Amino acid sequence: MIALNTSKRNFLPQNLDISQWQNLKPYYDKLENETIKNKEDLKSWLKHCDELGDAVGEYMTRLGINTTTKTNDEDTAKAYEKFVTLLQPGILAYENKFKLKLTDSPFFEEIDEEDFFPAFRKIKSDLETYNAENDTLLGEEAILQNKYTQIIGTQTFNYEGKQLPLDRMSVLLEDRDRTKREQIFQIASEVLLQDSEKLDDLLSKLIAIRHKIAKNAGFDNYNSYKFADWGRFDYSIEECRQMYSSIADIVVPMEIQIKEERKRLLQLDVLRPWDSQVPLTDRPPLKPSENTEELLNKTIQCFNHIDEYFGTGLARMKETGNFDLDPRINKMKGAAYTTYLPETKVPFILHNNNNTASDLNTLIHEGGHAIHSMLCADMEYSFFRDVPLEIAEVASKAMELISMEFWGIFYLNPEDLKQAKKAKLKEIIKVLPLYSMAETFQLWMYENPTHSTEERHNKWTEYHRQYTGGIIDYSGYENIFSSGFQKNMAIYTLPLYMAAYCFSDFGAIALWRNYKKDPVIALEQYKTALSLGNTRTVPELYKAAGIEFNSSPAYIKELMDFLKQQIAELE
Repeated sequence: MIALNTSKRNFLPQNLDISQWQNLKPYYDKLENETIKNKEDLKSWLKHCDELGDAVGEYMTRLGINTTTKTNDEDTAKAYEKFVTLLQPGILAYENKFKLKLTDSPFFEEIDEEDFFPAFRKIKSDLETYNAENDTLLGEEAILQNKYTQIIGTQTFNYEGKQLPLDRMSVLLEDRDRTKREQIFQIASEVLLQDSEKLDDLLSKLIAIRHKIAKNAGFDNYNSYKFADWGRFDYSIEECRQMYSSIADIVVPMEIQIKEERKRLLQLDVLRPWDSQVPLTDRPPLKPSENTEELLNKTIQCFNHIDEYFGTGLARMKETGNFDLDPRINKMKGAAYTTYLPETKVPFILHNNNNTASDLNTLIHEGGHAIHSMLCADMEYSFFRDVPLEIAEVASKAMELISMEFWGIFYLNPEDLKQAKKAKLKEIIKVLPLYSMAETFQLWMYENPTHSTEERHNKWTEYHRQYTGGIIDYSGYENIFSSGFQKNMAIYTLPLYMAAYCFSDFGAIALWRNYKKDPVIALEQYKTALSLGNTRTVPELYKAAGIEFNSSPAYIKELMDFLKQQIAELE
């Protein structure tokens, strides 16, 4: 990864040791006591706050990266725990003071312009919900979240004499030998069950801490708190429930139909959990690359075809070492992520590439996030870069769909290309119910924070059947079935995040539909919306992208009908 670059600092010393609170505190004190005489002073003060925040943010981001790339490293874990327990509470307390200093300033209203509205709306909400006790509790929550990463990072299974990371199972489940697939699933299941009680205990602790945080902030439960914390002012929990219900009514039957077709083509009487990934044709499994280097180079080439700025951005990340894509033991599993280094202004992407079609989708998805952060990198204030999740995920998901127009780079055989596109579109039909299931499950968890682990497993089983149609037979693996939520990293580390996934899937489909009609206009709207950062509300950002922020049943059906049509054209 690139070395720390502090060449642009004006308020802070170049080589400030951010790991020690006594080094940071004088600069927080200076900002707290700074005299503001006019509007320009207030803007200058905000930029000094940004410089301090970016320096601290860079340090914390690098610590976070280290915890996911070296999950078994004790020094990394200690450094992270030191930050969240000894430094973060003080930082959060000062940040609240700065928010008060900003909003109490007689010059605050003078800069409360259109661009500032979304950020200032969030700042005012944060002040209303702030409780000093939560500064410590948030640190405790972060430590527990990191423990999840540590547990998952060490999960491995032995197959044919090799010790493999658990996420390698997905590749092995593409084997045409059904007996072998079941054997692989059984071996991996035993590994998962070894940590099941530990993960149950961890989630119980997280739920308890999160409930306390919510109560301290003045909310009845964590659901309401987290919606405010995420800045979800443009829609409600009830609207989300209605969206999940519509997905159950409209999308789940489509997914059941796809599974029934899989069962027919595989000539099976019943689908088992090890039958979901095996190819449906005699052709070998899709393989967009032979190795990680090739996958990254081809992805940069693909992005260049979409827009030269996109390809150049990823190429710069490669040059600076800001990709970690090869799978290995003691590295975070089960998810990929993009994070942004605010001082060096470069994104970082982590993924575990197994050279599958899914890995291509994931890298393009994360590349979309990276491009979004680059388009916002030079915005005047840091809170302009704090983009809403609902547009952040449109950036990544739309990039996946738009990029399909250039997937011939990865799939030279036309039949492989067609198969890859079909699989991608069907994947959307598959994941929308899964997002809805996970979110509905979490809404129940936080409304009932004292539930038992048995009730939790039973509720997951109930929702799983509701949102998947119960068409896959888990007989003999009931414990794996009922503990499926333990494989969902977001439930542990990004609670209630996936509402944004649902909205953004609809937004991405609509944007791709526009792209197929007029690529030039659609791409320009896409870039315009992303470049606005956090200077507009979510509905306004969607409008700038040429799409609707809409989750009504009629709109969902319209988009899913379009998706079905696109799949049919590939048959």
